[in-house]
Amino acid sequence: AVACSLPQRPQAESALAIGVDTIIGPTGFMRPSWAGLLSMRGRCFVFDHTADGYIRGEGVGGLYLNPLLHEVDNQFVMDDKLPTLAIASGTYANNSGKTASLSAPSGAMEQELIAGCVRRAEISPLDIEFVDPHCVGSILSDAVEVTALVRSYRLNGGGGEEMMGLGSVKTLFGNCKPASGILALCKQMVAGCFGQMLATSHLMRVNPHMLIDDVPAMFATDHTPNRMNSSFSAVTAKGIGGSNVHAIIW
Repeated sequence: AVACSLPQRPQAESALAIGVDTIIGPTGFMRPSWAGLLSMRGRCFVFDHTADGYIRGEGVGGLYLNPLLHEVDNQFVMDDKLPTLAIASGTYANNSGKTASLSAPSGAMEQELIAGCVRRAEISPLDIEFVDPHCVGSILSDAVEVTALVRSYRLNGGGGEEMMGLGSVKTLFGNCKPASGILALCKQMVAGCFGQMLATSHLMRVNPHMLIDDVPAMFATDHTPNRMNSSFSAVTAKGIGGSNVHAIIW
């Protein structure tokens, strides 16, 4: 999928991006419960000061990708035969490297991830209007990721006043684990078709460890119109071993 979405000379004619997560037995709950990752209240309180873990979700999602431009006679021509719901402007992946523990986040590598994705998309950080981070309802990890996001998209973007929205699909559907990234992408595609930021649930008071004071960023607790009907949004997905992926769509 990454090879298909490269802005210049894609390396693949088409690609399928699929995420699958099914709960077919109790073992899927046992290990997260032993590790203290599951919420005791049956909710994903992402961004909230009372966040205590996540709940499991399940689902299957997939996207079909094909290059937007094809090179014909040394010129790039748009293929308009297939209906287009969104454009993958840029994707980037890296690894958190050595951290304090297996699942501990790395703020520096997350900022590098976002910077690389913005460079590949060839846009300004201020063009991003909404971000759905990977946050899973952990006080520490959520704070590190959100702080990295606002520092990358707003503090390093030239001091603009454009407001950036933050929201989480996990507060609506739970943590679908390997399918959480594709679910967030599908949510952003649907929201983009209507020019809206979809609301985040269960947010009463913001996690105090998130360093977002005096930064033009907000948490969308209600459906909020975008500044323009068409806009850029971003999604982050992670693996427990340190893999990080960031995608910007339009």
